[in-house]
Amino acid sequence: IGAVGMSMGGEEVIGAAAADRRIAVVVAEGATNRTREDKAWLPTGPTGWLQRGMDVLTFGLTDLLTDASPPISLRDAVAATAPRPVLLLAGEGEEDAAAHIAAGSPGTVEVIETGAGHVAGLRADPEAWERAVVGALDAALAP
Repeated sequence: IGAVGMSMGGEEVIGAAAADRRIAVVVAEGATNRTREDKAWLPTGPTGWLQRGMDVLTFGLTDLLTDASPPISLRDAVAATAPRPVLLLAGEGEEDAAAHIAAGSPGTVEVIETGAGHVAGLRADPEAWERAVVGALDAALAP
């Protein structure tokens, strides 16, 4: 099984691969965060501290309002997915998040910076997007 997802869908296919060994390859575009731990890459200045404070409030309220367990962080999920490959397509401004996630399993996670906006890699450069995505899927799934 090859799993492809964009934005939150990308985050979900990364998490699914960590839990399901049948998923042989993951391609995620625009996957940046789904837990507080996923934002460890934020700068230490005022912007980073403000975002962390908002996350404490947001995730704290969510924890109070639901019985659901928090999901695994994306960085931990790619580590659990290894040795299966993960391709992260990072748009403009998503490079630091992608590098943080990839550090969970540097030998199995490839990051390609699209230079486009959030999940706009296909629209910005269809040939490069197709080459990267189909190439990753073919490499893992072709007989």
